[in-house]
Amino acid sequence: MRCKKCNYQINNAKFCTKCGTPAKAAQSRAAAKSSAPVIIAIVTVILLSIIAFIVILSLLNNARSGIDLILPQTGNGVAPSAGSASDNVQVPMHMGMPIESARALLAAAGLNLHNPDGYTEHHDTIAPGHITQSEFPLGTEMVAPGTTVNVVVSIGPPQQQAAVPDLAGMHLDDAVALAAAFDFAIIPIDFTHHDSIPLNHIISQEPINAGVVNITVSLGTDVVMIVMPDLAGMTDLAARSAIVQAGLIIGNVVPMESAEPAGAVVWQNLVAGTQVLAGTMVDFHVSTGTGDTNAPLMPDFTGPGAAQGDLPYTTLNAQGQRIYVFQAGDTLWSIATRIYNNGHRWADIMAANGMTEQEISNISVGTVLIIPN
Repeated sequence: MRCKKCNYQINNAKFCTKCGTPAKAAQSRAAAKSSAPVIIAIVTVILLSIIAFIVILSLLNNARSGIDLILPQTGNGVAPSAGSASDNVQVPMHMGMPIESARALLAAAGLNLHNPDGYTEHHDTIAPGHITQSEFPLGTEMVAPGTTVNVVVSIGPPQQQAAVPDLAGMHLDDAVALAAAFDFAIIPIDFTHHDSIPLNHIISQEPINAGVVNITVSLGTDVVMIVMPDLAGMTDLAARSAIVQAGLIIGNVVPMESAEPAGAVVWQNLVAGTQVLAGTMVDFHVSTGTGDTNAPLMPDFTGPGAAQGDLPYTTLNAQGQRIYVFQAGDTLWSIATRIYNNGHRWADIMAANGMTEQEISNISVGTVLIIPN
């Protein structure tokens, strides 16, 4: 042991032999010094106990929250803490109110307002931003404080759709273009034959909902079989009349050397008395009265006639132009195929007659078409 005053070594003496300080005071100080680690250890144990107590409380609170998660909930909100029925509150009437006003009203009653996923709906009478549906619509239910009330909010009446134009009688392609211009869709749901509405023209329409119209499209006249008339011996004009009256189409009329009277029909491509499809084309040959051969005189497309514009199924008008009379069932493609043996020349016929692609689908029977060479 050393003297605290002079740090001199004291053995068993009662006083420090160097400075005279009593040895008892030095012993007390040494004892105090030796007890310091014990005190520190005790304080450390106390602090650790406090920390452990806090951790335990935190774990208990977390466990209680986990239990709350599996308790029955009200709506989509968190279940309120359990309480007696006398603690319940009445849900205020909030239907039709602005959502923020309803939120404040429910908060004053100790309740929460929730709009799940921002859910909205159209409503004819409730203004936008006002409540249209509620989990408690009557406002008379008693619920626990803290209950969440789920609501749906109005976005006003649905937008009015513009009136759909009348499509009846219109060609399908024109109706599609018109639908695009008026921002609605047409859906062909039925195709049927019609006696007066041509092929691919609209018979009727039926609006289904905003922006969608169902249509019925014509397949043209129904399949009709015609008895082929006997043209033998008829004049050219009488044969043409018989073909048209029977519902058939005049085809290629060719002069033929024959001993029969000039102008009399001596040959037809369809057998008289047989059933043929309405609209079928009928070719026939007319006697020249100058011989008895059976070889028809076909136009020569390799000689001068080609330069002059000789084309089958056509005639010359007063201006010297080749013309063709449009018949039932014709299209520019079928006419070009028949005359030029090349359907792609339909565009030449359209250009020669100053037509547009929209107009060629509505050519009337009997229209005289100029046929270019």
